[in-house]
Amino acid sequence: MRALTLTLIFLLQYQYLSGQASNWKNACPNWLQYNFRWFLPQCFYNPDVSGEITDIVQRYKYPATEYNVTTSDGYILVQFRIGDPNGPTILVIHGIYMNPMGWTLVGKDSLAFVLAEAGYDVWLVSLRGTRYTKHESLTQADPKYWEFTPHEMGTIDLPAIIETVSTENGGKPITLLPFSMGSTCSLIYTSTMPDHVAQHNVILQVHIAPIAYMDRVSSIVGLGPYIGWSRISAQLKKSGTYYVLKPSDQSRRTATLAFLPTTANVRGFWLIMGSIFGFSCQLNPATLAATVLNGGDTISVYVMDFYVQIMQTSKFAALDYKDPAMNQEHYGSDTPPEYDLSKIDIPTTLIYALNDAMATKKNVERLHSELTTNTCLKPVPMSGFTHQDFVIAKDGRKLLYQPLADEYLIGRCPDATITNCLTNYFANLRRNENE
Repeated sequence: MRALTLTLIFLLQYQYLSGQASNWKNACPNWLQYNFRWFLPQCFYNPDVSGEITDIVQRYKYPATEYNVTTSDGYILVQFRIGDPNGPTILVIHGIYMNPMGWTLVGKDSLAFVLAEAGYDVWLVSLRGTRYTKHESLTQADPKYWEFTPHEMGTIDLPAIIETVSTENGGKPITLLPFSMGSTCSLIYTSTMPDHVAQHNVILQVHIAPIAYMDRVSSIVGLGPYIGWSRISAQLKKSGTYYVLKPSDQSRRTATLAFLPTTANVRGFWLIMGSIFGFSCQLNPATLAATVLNGGDTISVYVMDFYVQIMQTSKFAALDYKDPAMNQEHYGSDTPPEYDLSKIDIPTTLIYALNDAMATKKNVERLHSELTTNTCLKPVPMSGFTHQDFVIAKDGRKLLYQPLADEYLIGRCPDATITNCLTNYFANLRRNENE
């Protein structure tokens, strides 16, 4: 009987890996059901696991428009617009190992749909390096294609995108809503180009999980300076590898088998992700496969270099290429510039998570202390909320997205009452196992 069961499981998994199953069950309402997902009527096929942004948006009955933005250095970036074009304009800017699709993968409670539902003109921003990027003359096989950091995203990509948005919305006010690396880019943009900010009517920035400093982060990413990342980076470039974690259809299928939740391996996934982003109590069984397998995207090795340098130097500065000629090419000087945050002259809100292992409370508070304009500093009102939860949390609408729509994005700074969830996480998991 056991052999028959194992054979059946193997055949079902092989069918999925070979792409023969168009309605393979990949989502269940709770962890225990994943063990028997092929047979349970409660489990279902979630097309968001392998869909495209426009398909997902239209499935939720919102119009979606794509815009190609060409930067001054030849990158062609696809931007996505949903919601009410007559509403207040919001630019949602993705983080590292992410693309705009990440804001659409937790169903109707995704940030993109909560904002569209609230009447906003929502632009899902795509920065260079994602699957929604091409170049006029370079291919992804060209080393030069990957020679960028948040500096170029902030000083070239965002201005070009904002100019397009300003043209399309008739010059109405623009609010920036950046996350993680997107926050880094937005801080670079607003601190180095204040005249452009004013000219294009950018009136407010609301950062979620902002990263400008990474002193003593609790994530294993913080080990980068101590495990010889500079040597690893140099070796990768020497071997012709200028990016990491580039997804493919086959890698997504393989990863589905490795990480698709079951009652047993969700603990392993929780430990892996927790060591990077903070240990979460907000994983959603029904949408985890989509958010993990379809929300990720490629990272340039130079972007990794940028963040390791921030950890090493404790300075918010552009990447030092250790080559005066390269520094001249990127910055017009032999040495990289340090970003002066006091130059930011629009209201700025910083929203952080108390259990975030990447954008830690101490580092966000340091960022806040260096901003001289009207600022708001607030935690997400749950002590167990983590870096990844800003994108995938099962209670994201209640804890963050609805307050963003109702309060923060119109310039308010509401009080937050902190609740705790971590102590009950495994208790709830065990309860599900026993049901």
